[in-house]
Amino acid sequence: MTELGDFEKFLLGGIIILAVIVLAFQLPGISFSDNKHAVDELVVGELDSSKVVGLSGKETSKVFSFGQFDASFESGTKEYDLGDRKLQSGVISGGERIEFSVSQNDVTSAYVEFTVASTNSIEPLSIIVNGKSVESEKYSLGVHRVELPASDNMKIEIVPVSSLWKIWAPNIYGLKDIKVSVSGFSKSSDRFFFDLGDEFDSLIEARIDFGLSQASGNIIVDVNGKIVYEGSVSRAGSVTISKNDLRRGSNSIAIGGSQNSHFSGDSSFVIFYKESSVQHAEIPFTLTAEEARKLTEVRIKFTVKNIEKQGGLSVKVYKGSELVFEDFDKADEKSYSLVLGKDQVREGANRVVIESAGGSLFRVDNADVKVVMPKQN
Repeated sequence: MTELGDFEKFLLGGIIILAVIVLAFQLPGISFSDNKHAVDELVVGELDSSKVVGLSGKETSKVFSFGQFDASFESGTKEYDLGDRKLQSGVISGGERIEFSVSQNDVTSAYVEFTVASTNSIEPLSIIVNGKSVESEKYSLGVHRVELPASDNMKIEIVPVSSLWKIWAPNIYGLKDIKVSVSGFSKSSDRFFFDLGDEFDSLIEARIDFGLSQASGNIIVDVNGKIVYEGSVSRAGSVTISKNDLRRGSNSIAIGGSQNSHFSGDSSFVIFYKESSVQHAEIPFTLTAEEARKLTEVRIKFTVKNIEKQGGLSVKVYKGSELVFEDFDKADEKSYSLVLGKDQVREGANRVVIESAGGSLFRVDNADVKVVMPKQN
């Protein structure tokens, strides 16, 4: 028989070793794992969907109802009836005069009207406004009308001039139906008060909504003493208010009108803002007595994605209400895994909490908790 050469011996030895390895894999009771022991992994907790982690805001709104209002700036005429008077002025008899004051906004015209029922016409009858003579005449019997200079505040005097040297006869005017007529604009407005708290910090939009039964002319909106809008508005219109014109705390809004305007109906102030809340991801898991006794370790895995704000993250594990594990890391878009020992969990309720650190905002997905136990034969 021919003796094997060195190469044939080397080749035969390799084949024998390979056969032993293949046979070993086929024999019962032998397996390979990362920790060199046969193990089972059991999922005991997981997230059912991705979760936002960090300080996030949800847009919401708040309505301040101002209710009914009536705002106008319209022209009108007021008449004041002063009745009948006998006026006289003389050295011996003394004097009788009329003094009347009137105050009205935006006066455009005014006059005094009277009927001279009797007079001796010795001296004139003077019409004086705010200390200045407007007209001084010896009025005949009949109806007379004297135009007055327009002023928001008027002191009107009707004075018979003294007869002076004619001491035996006073200057007399018997007047009837004395009337003062003042034309101008009458103004009305409504002011509403409200408070803004934390919602001011995250304010997105603010506006006044109207439901008007009457709308003519131009509306004027005053916020905290500053006119922010003057113009037309429809019966179901809105006026946008800038955040710069509002403030944290007490605020006021006045609704009025420009000349020849009238607005009435319902109004409300609406704000839109972000309601902030701190979100976290929590994975509760419960261990049976057998699982707690047999487990060798607990594996936590999760994925971070959709990072909106950079920062860090923390992973906390609670055994009931007791914090038994805490770790920190930078929040990156990747998968994370942690391993807990047997003494860091317990039979019953446990939970893993993933939180933001350093102002980060992100989503957690594909998170689960597994317990590792020796493989059952």
